[in-house]
Amino acid sequence: MKIGEGKLIDLLVGMLLGIQYIHQNGIIHWDLKPQNILLDKRGNPKISDFGISKTLEKATKYPQSIVGTFIYMSPEALKGKSSNTNTDIWSLGCIMHELCCFKVISN
Repeated sequence: MKIGEGKLIDLLVGMLLGIQYIHQNGIIHWDLKPQNILLDKRGNPKISDFGISKTLEKATKYPQSIVGTFIYMSPEALKGKSSNTNTDIWSLGCIMHELCCFKVISN
């Protein structure tokens, strides 16, 4: 099913607002992927599955073991380096690429 440009923009804005909210509250999700973006009854995106999320303070201070879903991981996360909120932005970019191009990023 193809998604119209207006709906893509709505999804992107909704996901960005969700990411902004969690980042402003000191959390990095670390595992953003399409399966962790749910839609409510109105089609608004909701971020789910905070199982491996980290507080911003811990994520920037301590190196990480490699956790997450490989094809959505930022380069610094793949290297196991400490990270910041850009890690989630990278993953969100991967999700939006899939939505815009109508194909899943492959390994």
